[in-house]
Amino acid sequence: NIDLYSEKVELANLINLGEFNLAAGIQRLEFVLSGANVKAHPFRKTGYLMGVDYLVAKNLEPKKPIKEVRSSPPPINDSVSFEEVQPLLQKYCYECHGAGKKVKGKVNLKEMESRAKFSQQVEISRLGAEAVSFGEMPPKKSEQPSAEEKRKISDFLNRIVDEYARENTILEPVIMRRFNRYEYNNAVRDLLQLRGDIYPLPEKSIRGESHFNPASGVMPRSVRVSNRTLGKNQVERQILKDVNPFAIDLQAEHGFNNRGEQLSTSTILLESLLKLGRSIVDSPNFDSYTKLADSFFKEDEVPIKEKLRPFLGRAFRRPVTEVTLNRYTNYYELEKQKTSSHTRALKNVVAAILASPKFLYVVEAKSETSKKIPL
Repeated sequence: NIDLYSEKVELANLINLGEFNLAAGIQRLEFVLSGANVKAHPFRKTGYLMGVDYLVAKNLEPKKPIKEVRSSPPPINDSVSFEEVQPLLQKYCYECHGAGKKVKGKVNLKEMESRAKFSQQVEISRLGAEAVSFGEMPPKKSEQPSAEEKRKISDFLNRIVDEYARENTILEPVIMRRFNRYEYNNAVRDLLQLRGDIYPLPEKSIRGESHFNPASGVMPRSVRVSNRTLGKNQVERQILKDVNPFAIDLQAEHGFNNRGEQLSTSTILLESLLKLGRSIVDSPNFDSYTKLADSFFKEDEVPIKEKLRPFLGRAFRRPVTEVTLNRYTNYYELEKQKTSSHTRALKNVVAAILASPKFLYVVEAKSETSKKIPL
């Protein structure tokens, strides 16, 4: 019998229920209220309440020693020579790729009489390594090499490819990532010279308690949580109205694709970013919230190209090319014809700029620590 009475709802001390012999499978645990503390009161005059926060089950059986089973892969010969591989190629590959009247795939392996020949035609070596590794070559109807023979052929060809890549590829270490919500807010605020933020809620709530200490590895028994995010100061703070939520990447479906030197985003993500940019410039109080209303967005005698050049440079954080400048200038002209409004057309251009990968993605090149950086 255990007295579970408490004057208030709180996390009770851990109660030891004893030792039990449990069989394998699902376990059913029942609690029976057999009586009541004299201080307890029935809930709605019907009965007493008992709450279970969590259960801790400990296996009291001595741990069995774990036997380590070490398996070592077969040793790989790092120096498979051309002389070892050529007889295998002659046996399994020359029939289709060199010995017959018709050379399949326009790949004549018989003519590649040295290791240097394979190095000169590295693409053939790469395709050959993949075909052998994936079991695509030799064809299923042809005589098949043993596992060891396949390994020798693929190792030889892969080493050719690796050597070529090591000697001919120069890669600069570059870190590329997309703005998070906090960075996007700051970048838009600075670019459009806004009087404040575009989102009402701060990124990090100020903590008045010291419970958040991940280094300790533990949490206190009780935590008092309070938040003044929507307090008087926050409600009175001026922000843009009707701004869409910040676009997020759907898990394992949409996001950023790195195709060489080109930046790309999915269609769905791009649409959400375009809507976000439009909601900013279309906010009811945008004109009174930006310092650019009487300069950048105002129609005057300054050519649109000269207006966009410095603006694009600040937005993309790099010198803007003529191709990029012409693209946005032409887009402005099209929007100007549709809307017959300079301000409306320019706002549409700004919305497109805010959705551009050149604005959204930050490229952080690795710098030398010994190099002096001007402040």
